[in-house]
Amino acid sequence: MGAMRWIEILVATACVALLSGCSSVRVTSDFDPNANFSALQGYAWLAASQPPTGDPRLDNTLLDARIRNAIEAELGKRGHRKVAPAAADFLVAYYVAVESKVDVETIYRSYGRAGWGGGGSADTVVREYEEGTLLVDLLQPQSGDLLWRGTAQTRLRDARTPEARDKYVKEVVARLLAAYPPK
Repeated sequence: MGAMRWIEILVATACVALLSGCSSVRVTSDFDPNANFSALQGYAWLAASQPPTGDPRLDNTLLDARIRNAIEAELGKRGHRKVAPAAADFLVAYYVAVESKVDVETIYRSYGRAGWGGGGSADTVVREYEEGTLLVDLLQPQSGDLLWRGTAQTRLRDARTPEARDKYVKEVVARLLAAYPPK
């Protein structure tokens, strides 16, 4: 294989690695159009939030504390305060999941003249990655009916330090709760 071919492969691999490192958060939300969000002040955590998943990456007190702290901080920015469950205007619950995904990309290259006498090649790159989903529910305390639901999905990044993990969770929660309260 010629030197130019190796350079093409190296550049394509670097571009793929760079693109896969750009993690974007996809956010969706839904809400009860009859809910009066301006009347909501105090909140409490739903006791049944995030049941055990069997995945030790998700079932740990450190991740739970990071997610709860980030949600509480974002709700505080919106004027909400944490209260006793009996005094809550709404309940908060969250759920997390991780799913393995595969991304397949084919890169086409051509060289020489177009048409007769030209050539080309194609390289297919297969990447496995994990996608995390964070779902946050705001619920009516009496009935348990949903007032608002936000979902964030993103390709998981490798956060090697506790500080990096804190920052990552805060970023995802901030993006998710940017859609609350609904306009």
